[in-house]
Amino acid sequence: MSVQVKRRRESASFLSTFTGAQGELIVDTTNNRLQVHDGATPGGWLPLGMSPAPVVEGKDGSNAKHGGNIAFACVEELLTLSRASVASSIAFPNQSLIFGVACRVVADITGSGVTGFKIGRTGGTDNEFGTISSLTAGTTNSGILGNPNGNYANTTVTVTAIGGNFSGGQVRLQLCYLLLNPPAS
Repeated sequence: MSVQVKRRRESASFLSTFTGAQGELIVDTTNNRLQVHDGATPGGWLPLGMSPAPVVEGKDGSNAKHGGNIAFACVEELLTLSRASVASSIAFPNQSLIFGVACRVVADITGSGVTGFKIGRTGGTDNEFGTISSLTAGTTNSGILGNPNGNYANTTVTVTAIGGNFSGGQVRLQLCYLLLNPPAS
């Protein structure tokens, strides 16, 4: 026979200021997700790899009655660099609003003549999300778009070498976007 385990359950508005005990897991009933608490941080933390999701409210302050919502999302991928350019396998989804691409150099980038790299949409402007001149591990860039724009097809991102071809190194990409999820009924 299986054992049923229940966790404490609270609304997102309550949890936003609540400080749980160290190691306590609490279910956010508004956004259907877990929060991990450390005994010190109001609102706790989301489990690693989860993007924050906002409380979705209608005009009267209640949840959207027919299931429509807004979802902010970040997806990540670790790219190993080789050749002149490398395209991501993750993508901005169709019908999303793109905010930008952040990156971190995880392993020093190498390549004869390589002086930096550019990040852009595959098939688009090659430096739309930034031109980075440092090749050392720990370098970061937040490639924020001045005007977030609509995306109408699944769209990958390409990292392109400046001055040569990559022979090694790794970059972690983070694609940040918003989805408008229509009502379910």
